[in-house]
Amino acid sequence: PAKLINVILIMGLVLNLQFFMKALGMMNRGNQAETTSNQTKTSIGGLPDVYYIIMDSYPSSDNLKKYYNYDNTGFTKQLSDLGFQVFDKARSNYPYTYFSLSSSLNMEYINYFEDSVSTEKQNEDYPFTKIRKNKVADYFKNKGYKYVQFASAYEQLNDKTQADLYIDNKWRINNFHEMLIQLSVLNSLQLRFYSEGVYDACAHSLKLLPKTTEESGP
Repeated sequence: PAKLINVILIMGLVLNLQFFMKALGMMNRGNQAETTSNQTKTSIGGLPDVYYIIMDSYPSSDNLKKYYNYDNTGFTKQLSDLGFQVFDKARSNYPYTYFSLSSSLNMEYINYFEDSVSTEKQNEDYPFTKIRKNKVADYFKNKGYKYVQFASAYEQLNDKTQADLYIDNKWRINNFHEMLIQLSVLNSLQLRFYSEGVYDACAHSLKLLPKTTEESGP
């Protein structure tokens, strides 16, 4: 028993050290510069590169103006000038990210969850399973595409099995660290740590996104 307790204490110490190192890194971020490339390449066979970017919880311009008194038209106009289609009145079909992604990444409404009453589909992890192993990725890979996945701020979405190239985020807070915050005096800082973790994951992905053009093929 004494040896087991020592092993548990050592594991806890290592995990806590990882957390505090990550937290210090968040506080001191901004001192590191990421080098990105503006180089573009034509895909093999003329197939275009495809990017699927989920701006999770990003409010509409109307709501930004109404609730935050923020004018977002400069951003949407810039998107339009670049050739993007901007749908001002777009609405989400689902109130939760994992429902929305399990629908869009499988090209079906989530009614397919109820196609059977199998034990698998009764499991609350089933939507995440359908995100981690989705039909869209399989479709593109079958067409000769390389599937590049950026780590999400949400731990449940981070699974490397389908990706040809997985780009991790060293500042991401994992489930253990989130639980540690909730069960300690750090709970009062949870919102700050969590929001900064989400910010860091997004900023890290957007900084490295241009590097994907250096990958050969579509």
